[in-house]
Amino acid sequence: MTRHLVELALREASFSGPELASMPVGRALELSQALAYRRRRQEEELEKWSKR
Repeated sequence: MTRHLVELALREASFSGPELASMPVGRALELSQALAYRRRRQEEELEKWSKR
């Protein structure tokens, strides 16, 4: 599960190979959580605007 989250976070952030290799797992997980939070917020905003 953790590996999947890391791969997903890195893919979404479009990092190159060398950047991936040097990124700590903890940082990748933080990135994953930040991206998920941002996506949720964007979806909430879209929903709010679509109801107007």
